Amino acid sequence: MNIYDNIQKKVYQWHSQHPEGIESFVDNIIRESNNETVQKLNDFVDYLTMYGLKDHLPNAYIDAKYHLKEKAIENLDASPDDKTKAALYDWLKICINTQKDINYDFYFEKNNLNREEEVKTILFGNGKLRKIFKNRDWQIRLKTVADWFLRRYNGEIARDILRSHQNFDCWDNLKLFYPRMIVAIIVGLLALMTGQEIWDLPHNISGRITGVIYGPIAKFWGWHLSDAYSNLVSLIGLLVIVFFFYVLSVLYLRYECYNIIFDTKAAGCRARKVGGRGLFASLILSTLICYAIGPISGTKEVMNPATYYSCQAGLPVFKNIIFFASAALFIGIFMQVFWEKETITEPL
Repeated sequence: MNIYDNIQKKVYQWHSQHPEGIESFVDNIIRESNNETVQKLNDFVDYLTMYGLKDHLPNAYIDAKYHLKEKAIENLDASPDDKTKAALYDWLKICINTQKDINYDFYFEKNNLNREEEVKTILFGNGKLRKIFKNRDWQIRLKTVADWFLRRYNGEIARDILRSHQNFDCWDNLKLFYPRMIVAIIVGLLALMTGQEIWDLPHNISGRITGVIYGPIAKFWGWHLSDAYSNLVSLIGLLVIVFFFYVLSVLYLRYECYNIIFDTKAAGCRARKVGGRGLFASLILSTLICYAIGPISGTKEVMNPATYYSCQAGLPVFKNIIFFASAALFIGIFMQVFWEKETITEPL
């Protein structure tokens, strides 16, 4: 007798003991809903596990786990026993499982369940972390759940979890700023600041934009713009380029996020938040680097060391900062794509 025959024998045995059928057993137990419900569901899960049936009857197994979680939440106000804690932990593992499992995906889709909402229902009551999860036994698990939310671009829930953690430290706080993205931005900045030609690029671009706009005006109408208006036109043109880099970055982040959560609206909202935080970090890093090595790396026409740190160099330096910030974010994100399989928000 092979393994499959033995499994079929166990299924037939179950049918003989329970005429209602193995697939409908959970529904019948929940419909009865008495003091023995939890015990019967646990016995059912143990039966499927012991005889290797859970992979052959995945819907019945997952359904039993789901209803055990529901019963566990109902009993959280009382002193939770080991079985209640196990039910919550088992359903958490199912929800945050990063391995692609068609059975779990089908169950969540069929029952219109959202993994993130299920996790939040378990962890939070009345907007606060439930008391049971503040015990030392749950601390490492909570960090794992927070990392899972970060991976899904949901920094708000990750922050709520980490800051409810008893051992919240500086490294946990750093996670909320997406260190993998910051490293990618630094790499992008270093790739940009390798030659004088690149330092001059934003000024050349803004100069060309001014020429394109101002040239026809001067030729046909004979108008001459003052230096102030000319600088304003060139700056606006450069800001358009900067915005273009930012939009490209956010579009990729949205694509990556959507492939994880499969929610177009939520993916767009989360991508904009992550992209905005990345651009803010990139602006800070770009400012520091520009003022640190600008006079050394840039050409004297643009980055004159004699005036670089004075007010006279305000506009040229600002052009470099915003151009490098947006371009480094764009380059860093796409370099991360080729280097790693993890998302840009994945904790290091």
